[in-house]
Amino acid sequence: MADANLPFQKVLSDEESRSLQTVDVYISDIEPKETGRVLKFMQNHCPQSKALDHVKRVRKTCHDEVDNLNLLIQQHNLESIIIPRIHQIPKYPAVSRTQFEEWKKLWPINFHENSRDSNFTLDEIAALKYYMTRAVKLAEIAKSRGEVPVGCLIVDPQSSSILCEANDTRILTGNPLRHAVLNCINALAFSKKPNNDEKNANDTLLPQKRKSEMDDDQLMQSEYISLVSTPETSDEIENKAAYLCKGYDIFITHEPCVLWLWCIQGLVEYFTEGRITPQEV
Repeated sequence: MADANLPFQKVLSDEESRSLQTVDVYISDIEPKETGRVLKFMQNHCPQSKALDHVKRVRKTCHDEVDNLNLLIQQHNLESIIIPRIHQIPKYPAVSRTQFEEWKKLWPINFHENSRDSNFTLDEIAALKYYMTRAVKLAEIAKSRGEVPVGCLIVDPQSSSILCEANDTRILTGNPLRHAVLNCINALAFSKKPNNDEKNANDTLLPQKRKSEMDDDQLMQSEYISLVSTPETSDEIENKAAYLCKGYDIFITHEPCVLWLWCIQGLVEYFTEGRITPQEV
């Protein structure tokens, strides 16, 4: 059960925190019996903009005790059928319940709540803290050995198991591309790669612009990169999903670098689903 008194607050995205912004459109009062004919005309001659898909096309109102429908239309020459007037509607779709409750007062809108946007439970918080603390420890160990202090680990949230953890090894290997994120993804991806064999044991996500002082096998056995848990699967589809890190969470002590774009590209390419949790140390 989620606890409402957790010791932190969610950092809202720009989309979640923005205030109501409006855009002008044309609306008109029509008789309910004319709704079908007018909607058909609009669909053929002035289809609704994709940018306004979140807005409903009609709303029910009451004028002089007679029910009418306000029909939302885009600017078009419709004077022969209806008498349009300007009205404001929400410019953007609501992405939070708070926005929806406020913006729908202006005009009826659609709202699809994010099923992944749920509160953490106390047990989940304890687990996240443990994983993040472990990543920080990896960074501290790397720093004590003269490496760039970055730690990273990949977790399977379904089994609550750490699958792989890695440090930055740029100095150790003499390879400027051996960032912690790619070391971790590469180690796990190789272990889960379908039809894996010794011939491709040195496969890597990283371009080999400079020969490393240690090959992949040595790195995998070192203290810097470790496959902590690699549960076997007999289903080839499940194995492929694991190779793509689908549904896994990754914990990083620092924001993924953008200088070379390798770390960000690796995260986008392999983490098709799951959470990415950075923390500056």
